[in-house]
Amino acid sequence: MLRATDTNGDIVPGARAYFYLNNTSTPVDVYTDATAATVHPTPVLADADGVFPDVFTTSALKLIVQDADGVTLPGYPSNNWHISPTVGTAAELVAFAPIPGNPSTDVQAAITVNTELWNTVTPFSRGALEATTDSGWRDELGLGVAATYNISNDGNLTLSRTTHLTTEHAVKVYADAVAVAARGWEYTSAEQAITAASTLTLTHGLGAAPTRFGFALRCKTTEHNYAVGDEVQVAGAIDDVAATVRGPICIIENGNTTEIKVLIPDAFVIADKTTYARAALTAGNWRLIVRASR
Repeated sequence: MLRATDTNGDIVPGARAYFYLNNTSTPVDVYTDATAATVHPTPVLADADGVFPDVFTTSALKLIVQDADGVTLPGYPSNNWHISPTVGTAAELVAFAPIPGNPSTDVQAAITVNTELWNTVTPFSRGALEATTDSGWRDELGLGVAATYNISNDGNLTLSRTTHLTTEHAVKVYADAVAVAARGWEYTSAEQAITAASTLTLTHGLGAAPTRFGFALRCKTTEHNYAVGDEVQVAGAIDDVAATVRGPICIIENGNTTEIKVLIPDAFVIADKTTYARAALTAGNWRLIVRASR
């Protein structure tokens, strides 16, 4: 029940109430009862005690209250008046900011849009969306256990074509290839001291014999114009003139899936970083790095 008062809080007999759509100057009808059978005359008049009769509406409103002489009372105009609804629910009177895909301007209308959208989803899709477990999801989609087989384990899955579906095996091979491409080398050794004419044995942990190798010499003490930390990529080579091995040779022994064996040459020969002249390395000034991938 609304009572009209002035600045001093005194009652304003015969005050007038005008109703508009919220935040607009568009007049709107209000009703004398909840069935919206009778429209209130405009303006709605207060009695001798400044009290307005019951008002019913279905929209949020802007309200202006004036005295009998047409002077607007303090506090008006005022928006977002939620007066007793005629039909529907109070949700219709709560404003809703339109968003892409839902242009509604009140909560009830927004709920209606969402419900209609949900009802257009097929029962099949609803079941999948409502599934709370992997097994429930597979059941809804009519898939077997293999449908959600985890094919990603850092590229190290062990799948056999005799015990897994051909498609699983193919996906595993593809996933491994992608993992190798993303990571580069799967195995990189620690820095290895260089001992001339020796064999270096390294455990790679790849789970299978590697098929790709790389070797680098890392400078530890400045030499031949290389700075500490510089790396020089090297490969196995034979010096026909001196009949000497000049680079590392990698050996994968038949059936050995855990180790790499590297033959260290009598000496490493590279080019001077500045002069490009032939330069023999001092073994103690460098370390060997071995890299491999399956």
